[in-house]
Amino acid sequence: ALILGISKFISEKPVQKTKNIPLIIKGIIIGIIQGLAVLPGISRSGSTIVTGLFLGLKKEEAAEFSFLLSVPAVFGAQILSIGDVSKEYISANILSVAIGTAASFLVGYIALILLIKIVSKGKLYFFSPYCVIAGTACLCLSFFN
Repeated sequence: ALILGISKFISEKPVQKTKNIPLIIKGIIIGIIQGLAVLPGISRSGSTIVTGLFLGLKKEEAAEFSFLLSVPAVFGAQILSIGDVSKEYISANILSVAIGTAASFLVGYIALILLIKIVSKGKLYFFSPYCVIAGTACLCLSFFN
């Protein structure tokens, strides 16, 4: 929530200090921040987009780079979890798996379009209160389980 809230105060114009940082270094910094998103409560896309904005990327560039940066992470997670699904389950439920995959792709694509629109309008901080509420609810629920 804090990371997303900070995005409201990041200027569209790059700060002089970040203007001279080579693009490859900015990419490495954003990648390191993505690695921190394995910690509970850290949004991968939120933290990488806000870091990109902080480093002087344009809003659309930060959102697109964040998406592209997610591809290897998602692909790697799929490779690691492929053994958790049995061949028997997939073959017995091929239609369900195909429909679920297609629905997931469609919803993800629509969410990505909406996210890029939100970021390009500079409204990423709108998600900050949601994160506070959702995080607080999850913490409260965890005490009852």
